[in-house]
Amino acid sequence: MLTVEHLTAGYDGVPVLRDLCCGFAQEFCVVLGQNGSGKTTLFRAVSGTLRPMGGQVLFDGEELPRLPARQRARRVAQVLTTHQTLSGLTGMDIARMAFYAVDGLFYRPCEKQEQRIRQLAKKLDAASLPDRLLEEMSAGERQLAELLAALCQDTPLLLLDEPTASLDFNRTHELLIKAKRLAEHKTVIATLHDPALALRYADRIYLLQDGRLVAEFAPASTDVRQIEAYLRMLYPRIRVIRWEGGLSVDYQTEQEKRTEK
Repeated sequence: MLTVEHLTAGYDGVPVLRDLCCGFAQEFCVVLGQNGSGKTTLFRAVSGTLRPMGGQVLFDGEELPRLPARQRARRVAQVLTTHQTLSGLTGMDIARMAFYAVDGLFYRPCEKQEQRIRQLAKKLDAASLPDRLLEEMSAGERQLAELLAALCQDTPLLLLDEPTASLDFNRTHELLIKAKRLAEHKTVIATLHDPALALRYADRIYLLQDGRLVAEFAPASTDVRQIEAYLRMLYPRIRVIRWEGGLSVDYQTEQEKRTEK
C-alpha cells in the first residue's frame, strides 16, 4: 500500500502539488490530469528523486523519500517519458542497469539473470530488444527497453509515466493489458492522457487538477453519469459512453453541448 499524506512538492520553492492525500493499493491505478497538473511531480516525489516540501510518502509504512537509494530501488521502479539515447549501449545494457541500482555499480548479472532479461523481453513481444543498440531503436522501442529494465528490478511498486506516449495502437493496448496483469501481484501506477484508455484498463482512476486530487473512483463500480461528472472537471466536453466492451468516451462539439442543454 502506497500512502501519500498531505504531500506538497515542487521546484525552486514553488509548489506544484499542494496538500495531496491519496492511497494506492495492489491494483492497476491510473492518474489523469492536464499538462502541469502535477502527475510527473507526484512520481518524482514517490520515487525519491524529488524531495517533498511537506507531507509524507509511505510504502508499507516506510517513508520512501528518506530511504537510501539502493533500498528505494528494491521497492520502486519507474519508467519515465524522457529517454537518453547513449551511444553504443544495447537493450541488454539498459536492463543490466536495473541490477546495478539494487546491488551496486560493481555488480555483474549472472547468466541466469541475463536469461531472465531475455524471458521478460519475450513477454513484452520484443525478443530482439536486448541485442539492439539504443540509437537504432524507435522512441517506442526505447520505451519498451526502459520498461524491461524496470521489470528486472522486480519491485512491489512500479511507476509508469505516460508509458503509451510513443507506442503505436497495438503496442499501446498490449502494454496496458500487461500492466493490468502485473498489478495482480504489485502496485502499478501509470499516468495517461487518454481517459478512454484509463476507463478501459484501470482498476482505479485518480484525477489531478492544479496539484490537487479532485476525484478518485473505480470505473467498474461507479455509475456512468457520476464518472462523466468527475471527468468533466478536467475535460468539459467529454461524454462517457457504455458499450458491450465496457466504457468509452467521445468529444462533444460546442453545438452538441448546446443541444444537450
